[in-house]
Amino acid sequence: MKIKLFFYHNYQYKLLEEELNQLGAQGYKLKNIGRICFFQKTNKPLYYTVQLYKKEGRNRVEKYYNTELFLNKFLEKDFSYKGRIDLMHVFMGDENKTFQESPIDMNNYFGFKYSVFAAFFIMGFALLLSSGFVPTYISSYLTNGSLLLHFIPYFIFLFFGYYFSVVYINHKLLNKKIDKLKEENKYKKEKKLYKIHNIIFIVITVITLFSIFDDSLQRKTIDIKEHPIITLKDIGMSNYTTEYSQTHSLLIPTSYQLKQEINKEKYTFLQVSEYQTSHTQMIIDKIMNNPEQVIAKKIEKYNENRYIGTFEDNKITTYIIKEKDQVIVITTTIDLRPYLDQIEEFYK
Repeated sequence: MKIKLFFYHNYQYKLLEEELNQLGAQGYKLKNIGRICFFQKTNKPLYYTVQLYKKEGRNRVEKYYNTELFLNKFLEKDFSYKGRIDLMHVFMGDENKTFQESPIDMNNYFGFKYSVFAAFFIMGFALLLSSGFVPTYISSYLTNGSLLLHFIPYFIFLFFGYYFSVVYINHKLLNKKIDKLKEENKYKKEKKLYKIHNIIFIVITVITLFSIFDDSLQRKTIDIKEHPIITLKDIGMSNYTTEYSQTHSLLIPTSYQLKQEINKEKYTFLQVSEYQTSHTQMIIDKIMNNPEQVIAKKIEKYNENRYIGTFEDNKITTYIIKEKDQVIVITTTIDLRPYLDQIEEFYK
């Protein structure tokens, strides 16, 4: 079994044919055609031809009829149809046969949709402006995987940005390329560009899979006896469910997250996060700049190393304790004002 990535554009159809025939010479049989292809090893050489074809006709019936005529030219010569990538149709056979190519209509086969190109970059810049390159929410820093996952959209933007840019430039130079493509079967420069597509795609895929794996690996459920943390019981409440976990990352070496739910229907809960890190001011700044992540409309300094967050009716929904190498963030849907002394007593 062999897996190949194909990111060829229509004008690179001969490149696709060349690569398929190199695999066919080694006995690799194409199971499917697409951006990701699977090949099965056989004991005999196989031959491939790639033909450009765009459905033509005044209605659906006529387009279907013309497509059948196009396919039958190859099926009648014992070449099986393996499918298509865009307008590149792939056929496979047991014998090496030549097929007469139809005249190339540049407008039909090599057209470039500038609207798609423009829309992509507008969306990309909107992403940069809306979310910011540097993560703003503390949750993105809890594991190395979650931090990498924040950057995945930018990696994808880089991949498609490169791909569309190459297609755009090649389309602008297409008038010069067509004759050259017909006269020669050498595409050294095109192959380099194509390989870069694949490398970027593979790197993004590996980073994404690693990020997901690392994020799940660095989160583990622990018992509250392993690391005591303030709970609803400590402030005089009961009848709740508890979720308690520990995470690790480079920026926040150790953190603990406790969530206790009192009333699911009324959405009443307590959430406590302890961040053990030397980057305490970074955490404070990010919370103060984005108070919505801790259910607060604004965060204010309470005293030297204490901060409070209020939501509505001057109700304290967030209490933050800053120590030398630790930040404790207590968030709840109830008013914390009556419990501040108990919280301070616990963290003495």
